[in-house]
Amino acid sequence: MIITKLEIENFKTVCDKETLSFSGGLNVITGANGVGKSNILDSIGFVFGEKDKRVDYNGFFFNKKNDSGKAAVKITTDDNQTIERVLKQCTSGHTVSKYYINGKLSIKAKVANFARQIDTQLIDDCGICMNLKEAENYAKELKRITKNTQIIAVSHSKPIIDAADKVHKIGKI
Repeated sequence: MIITKLEIENFKTVCDKETLSFSGGLNVITGANGVGKSNILDSIGFVFGEKDKRVDYNGFFFNKKNDSGKAAVKITTDDNQTIERVLKQCTSGHTVSKYYINGKLSIKAKVANFARQIDTQLIDDCGICMNLKEAENYAKELKRITKNTQIIAVSHSKPIIDAADKVHKIGKI
């Protein structure tokens, strides 16, 4: 099972709603510094309940430009199953987190089990600090690996971008 669609709403740098589609194989997210490329990978981890030890959760995930008090990320897989996490900020300032599998309220343990079935690897800063030859060899290795799996990577490296099955060039989102 692989990720085919990612819907992000009011999460970090995404102010309203953004939808990305992915294919099997190597998917590369590229763009200028500071546009939110790594936040796309963060959003996938967020759905699966991963915690970012660097931040306080209350209010961090909400885009400050959107005052809806809600952040949501939804993943659709190649067999049309969905998994979603929604954060809502209460008037008291507390944040409530809910998980959904196929539109039904679920618990984090079931989400973790669902996540283990997804054969997708996430790579941030793919190919950074590599010379051209190293990046070309790394791109060949990624292509070899993705014959049986899916990789979603953030990269500025031309050989890795050229090797991708699908490229998402993003601007400010």
